Amino acid sequence: LTRIRELPRTDPVRKIKFSDLLIKPWKERVYLRTVLVVVLWSMIANIPGSYYTVYLLKDLNISYSYITLINMFNVVALVLLTPLWRRLIDRSSWLKPLSWAIMLFAPHYLLLALVAPGQLWLYPVGAIMGFIFLVGISLGFTGVAYINIPKENQTLFIGFYSTMSNLGALVGASVSRAFMTAFEGTSFSLLGIPFGEKQVMMMIVGVLMLGAGSQQLQMTKASTTVSYSFGGDNQTGMMSGSAGSLSFYASGTSRMTVNTASVTIGAVASNSTLVLARVTGKESIKAASGHALVMDADGANLAAI
Repeated sequence: LTRIRELPRTDPVRKIKFSDLLIKPWKERVYLRTVLVVVLWSMIANIPGSYYTVYLLKDLNISYSYITLINMFNVVALVLLTPLWRRLIDRSSWLKPLSWAIMLFAPHYLLLALVAPGQLWLYPVGAIMGFIFLVGISLGFTGVAYINIPKENQTLFIGFYSTMSNLGALVGASVSRAFMTAFEGTSFSLLGIPFGEKQVMMMIVGVLMLGAGSQQLQMTKASTTVSYSFGGDNQTGMMSGSAGSLSFYASGTSRMTVNTASVTIGAVASNSTLVLARVTGKESIKAASGHALVMDADGANLAAI
């Protein structure tokens, strides 16, 4: 451990005030979109709570040993599929594979909602399907906290991100409890399958999860792979944008965030090749289509030309 090299310690540009903890993150509208990703996930994923496990144990008389055995496949999926999800993320971005993983995770809940007497085989199928996409979700969220994060006082924003994630989980658990209290004892049959309040809740969670993944996918529509050159050193990176911001990522470089209030990100087609060249103290971003953007060397004030 003593041989591990640490990053140099950097002091904040200015001392962080307590008021900054409560106010400053809310002023960063672009980063709030990133926070929304984890809030939606935490809230929806925590709605089922332990209610469904109780349903399996008490209503369906499934043994706890069997549930544990099925859950062990999560470890197998983690070992085998982590390299695959890692490659998918490396080839695109953090958000796009994460969004697809969340959407494909939704059928997991829908299948579990259909588990009933005579259809117990759906439980291992739904559970193992969920493990496959849960690997991508877990891996994807390791980098989401740093997307669109402001350059200064990043510890503040990481703390805000974690706080909002926990708050989303609390809201999800509260919604779950309110739902179970309101619909306790609900029972009906659909297509010959008996349904109770716990199964209905799982159906709702599946629909919400699909919607959350779809919403996050919209955030990636403006992403485009770019090639750039600074001083003749060509590299490849990722440019992502939304109304009001544009972020550029590249191997071995820092993220640059620029203000794009006057620029329509959609004008840069997805997967178009962009070339960045230093022009008298400015960085020029030019798309193959001829659409060009210019920003100051410090990464501010992007404008169309």
